[in-house]
Amino acid sequence: AGDTLFRKDDISEYGFVIAAGAITLIDDDVASAIVGPGTLIGEMALLSETRRPTTAIAREPTVVLRVSRQMFRRTLEEYPATAARIADELRQRVQTMSQELAGVKERLRRIGGGQGSSER
Repeated sequence: AGDTLFRKDDISEYGFVIAAGAITLIDDDVASAIVGPGTLIGEMALLSETRRPTTAIAREPTVVLRVSRQMFRRTLEEYPATAARIADELRQRVQTMSQELAGVKERLRRIGGGQGSSER
């Protein structure tokens, strides 16, 4: 409990699956989520090197499985059904993010009185 798994803006090299316990994800000193067993965190690291968007701290005694990019790719090759489920999940996340961004764009357009609404 209290151990830091990773910090915001660290270079990401691994994803993590929570096997037991709970992790608090913190963004700008505010807890944004608490996740538990079975949750994959840091999944973008499995696709490419990036920076961590949050800090992850163990909320209680926690066990995580560290997954390398190489292991992830091998798993996708050996288990195509798993690859399809992951692709579906990523597709849903991108669609949700796109919808949220469209909502933000519309609110900003209304706040700005429509100025610049022709810009993309």
